[in-house]
Amino acid sequence: MVRIVTDSTANIAPDLAAQLGITIVPLKVQMGGKAYSEGVDLTGQEYIQRLPSQNPLPTTSQPTPVEFEDTYNKLLTGGDEIVSIHLSSDLSGTHNSASIGMNSTDPGKISVVDARTVSAGLALLVISAAEMAQAGKSRDEIVEGVKKLMQTNPLALTLDTLEYLKRGGRIGGAQALIGGLLKIKPTIEIKNGKLEAGERARSRGKALELLVEKMVNTFGNKPVWIGIAEVASPDVAEFERMLRERLNVQRLYVFTIGPVVATHTGPNTIGVTGIYAPN
Repeated sequence: MVRIVTDSTANIAPDLAAQLGITIVPLKVQMGGKAYSEGVDLTGQEYIQRLPSQNPLPTTSQPTPVEFEDTYNKLLTGGDEIVSIHLSSDLSGTHNSASIGMNSTDPGKISVVDARTVSAGLALLVISAAEMAQAGKSRDEIVEGVKKLMQTNPLALTLDTLEYLKRGGRIGGAQALIGGLLKIKPTIEIKNGKLEAGERARSRGKALELLVEKMVNTFGNKPVWIGIAEVASPDVAEFERMLRERLNVQRLYVFTIGPVVATHTGPNTIGVTGIYAPN
């Protein structure tokens, strides 16, 4: 059997991970002199209530290679193989840690995949991989299937403010200042694994329309799986309605953005991703 491993930035709920046999390796958040493991002793909803009052801004860190080595060794004891899928290497060193951990165990039985995305974008790839594993696909077949899905896997989000991206060093202060003065609702995208500024909207409603339009332009009327990523967002139900109205949605998941990604996006963030519905 092929075992699927990912990291906590996929924001997959523990019950769904257990149902699909997915092993999650947590990233960490350093806050107030203490380290918290994402999804283990700190959740997204809990964290977002504390985030605005934190000064300095909490920092995030990747799992160590030893953590991956230990995870892989436990899964390999039964003679299984592993596909380990992780957030973009341009956003974190997690993929590198996983690769080092792989080389310290049994690289002939492990494939480490750089998903070139994060949060809901990563989650849909991991869920698809887990279902391929449950269907008896080989390690090579699963990797090939995931890479095919990666070719069309957009992720776009709208934020309440650019302040957290500025404080985390992801954008310049001038760009954040302009956004605040104009009172725009910024959007961001993950393109080719990197964070890029998206279009700007004059209202939250217009920003959501931009995100929906991006999915429509990508997928048209073809069957899709949709993933909504959100944290402390009041308009999830309305956003879901908008997406179902315009797209041929076969499945729709809602993922709560965890502390690591929320550190950079801030509260009231919502986004969307999609993949063509696997055959």
